[in-house]
Amino acid sequence: MMSRPNGLFAVQYVPDFRAIYELWSSATSYADLHAQLRELGPALCQPFRNSSFKFVVESVNKSHTMQHQIEIIDSFSYLSFEGPVSMNNPEQIYAVLEEWQKGTQILLRVSLGRQVARSSRSAVGLFDLKKRRYIGNTSMDAELSLIAANQALARKGKLVYDPFVGTGSFLFACAYYGAMTMGSDIDGRPLRGRGRLSISSNLEQYNLVSEFLDVFIMDFANLSLRSGFLFDAIICDRNTVSLSNE
Repeated sequence: MMSRPNGLFAVQYVPDFRAIYELWSSATSYADLHAQLRELGPALCQPFRNSSFKFVVESVNKSHTMQHQIEIIDSFSYLSFEGPVSMNNPEQIYAVLEEWQKGTQILLRVSLGRQVARSSRSAVGLFDLKKRRYIGNTSMDAELSLIAANQALARKGKLVYDPFVGTGSFLFACAYYGAMTMGSDIDGRPLRGRGRLSISSNLEQYNLVSEFLDVFIMDFANLSLRSGFLFDAIICDRNTVSLSNE
């Protein structure tokens, strides 16, 4: 259980999280949960009364049929939401969170929460190296690239630079989160590409051309950038840095 006093969350890709919810109520049975929400519900629902929404059921150690999930969701119909139901692009997502004792039919806890952030774990499949048009010997694993981009706080309005860019794995991950990206490498071969394939091929594949500035050949130990040129983040493979220092 996590709390954040000001209600602000910044979650992009965190391997241990699927989503973060604002907890509205929690109990050891549905009867107790509904009793709490009938009392607290009006005040909790008021700020989101007219927002489009959908409900989901998330269970640990148990699975439900779709029909049973619908029955669970319908049991919350007394909550005073007046906005339209939207399954594809809702403004608010409410989750019924169940925890069952493993191997039994014993419900340990059931909660209702409003989703405030969701990890973009699906991006791992999107950036899978097996599906990428252009890769090289130093192309970084998709999951590690996304973790690094998250640690660098890559997002819209930020400028991120990779001084050992190779085939651009870190740039793609940072651009995915909206950052403007650029990179350099002492070896020009991965920058020039192979045949018709290059870093540009991958940018087109991921539809990230507008978040890419350029790549250029440069020895990071002898900077060619003008003095005072500032980046919001410099991101690179620590193993590459170690090798360059030897």
